[in-house]
Amino acid sequence: MVRKLVLRNIKNTLINNVLINKTKRMLNRGVFEARFQVALWVITVVSICLNVYLIATQFDDVFDIEEVADIASLYNEDYKDSTAAQKIAAPERPKLLPDSNGIITVDLAKGDTLSKVLKLSQISDTDVDDISKSIARIVPTSHIRSGSRIEIELVDFAKDSQPKAKRVTIYQDIHKVEATYDQANASFSTKKTTLPLQWEVKLVSTTINGSLYSSARKAGADPTIISQLISLFSYNVDFQRDLQAGDGLQIMYEYQTDFRRKVAKNPKILYASINLNGNKKEVYRHELPSGGIDYYDAKGNSVKRSLLRTPINGAKISSTYGLRTHPVLGYSRMHQGLDYSAQKGTPILAAGDGHVEFMKNQARGYGKHVQIKHNANYATLYAHMSRFASHIKPGGRVKQGDIIGYVGDTGLATGPHLHYEVIENGKKVNPSKMKSHKIMPLKGTELARFKEHMRKMGHMVAQLDDNKINAVAHASRY
Repeated sequence: MVRKLVLRNIKNTLINNVLINKTKRMLNRGVFEARFQVALWVITVVSICLNVYLIATQFDDVFDIEEVADIASLYNEDYKDSTAAQKIAAPERPKLLPDSNGIITVDLAKGDTLSKVLKLSQISDTDVDDISKSIARIVPTSHIRSGSRIEIELVDFAKDSQPKAKRVTIYQDIHKVEATYDQANASFSTKKTTLPLQWEVKLVSTTINGSLYSSARKAGADPTIISQLISLFSYNVDFQRDLQAGDGLQIMYEYQTDFRRKVAKNPKILYASINLNGNKKEVYRHELPSGGIDYYDAKGNSVKRSLLRTPINGAKISSTYGLRTHPVLGYSRMHQGLDYSAQKGTPILAAGDGHVEFMKNQARGYGKHVQIKHNANYATLYAHMSRFASHIKPGGRVKQGDIIGYVGDTGLATGPHLHYEVIENGKKVNPSKMKSHKIMPLKGTELARFKEHMRKMGHMVAQLDDNKINAVAHASRY
């Protein structure tokens, strides 16, 4: 009750002060005369006196500062207790013990530091200091944080005397920092080297249920690999019409892992197949004698064409090429491209190799759009983007399948979609009737070498599938 009345008194006083301040500001502007200020001051004094009277008449005993202090102390105790209950002490690491070879291995968790781990290994403070200083000359100790692995090799660890560090090795992503005790100089010397990444191969087999992307992700495929897959099959598969629920999907890809064998790097498809209602389409990665790498079907034909059939994954055609009533302007006009309905932010792919002719933002038209010049005859335009890809610049080169932007609804658009145009010799043509030209197929001895490579890939797929395992050594490819 005391607290409520005190708060009410403070509230009333604050309100009055606000009124006074507001009145002062208005007086400064010449709105009111000085007599109104005097009247407001009288009202404020009366209000304060009334509040004091109300508080005093609510209690039989005298209201003094000691009572307020008692209430405040009780409140503070409750607050302290509730705060303490919410805090859970972080578990402390126990002393670190070496294995039979005298090596301590620690994966740093949040809150761990190099100095803390070294001290828990029970080596001397002098060694801790010397090692820390030596390592700091190569890499800042603040960079040695959770996710790193530390190995401490001890000598004299089995004796009663304090153990001594012979070598301390820190593994970070693709680097190794090693501090070694130099007997001659009685000090530690440190060097940093790059760790060789481990190659692994993974097979993903699944049945399409929903979108290709979600089905592949549920089966364990890396997101980058799914993008590669879509890019490869975009040359001869219409993902809107051809792909159906129940179709089979198989991807075998290689990737590199760090020392923890957790982080996948540089994933690349070795083999992939999509079974479209019994029609199996396959692609194989093949390295050419020149050192170039391309993808081919089982007959040795390059899967690449001059332009992709669809520059966006899983989108539906919402408006075709031809005369139509414009959804915003309301009158009939020629629609000189295809509209693909897709969620905002869906990646848009370059339909072919070329250079960025221009990037523009047209508020009453295409919105954010990009035009790519592919050769002397062909160009493509992509409109209504939400944003451009960060690496896309006017005049810059792009490769077929590169992400150039993301679906949006900028410009004259009623919702998120991609407006896609193909320009042939300066004239806008129907993209759905374009006949893309294939790249030259493999022939002669190179075709024979490719067929042998196909046989090895088939053996690998069978081995992985039969053993029901996810990864094998990269060396088994050869």
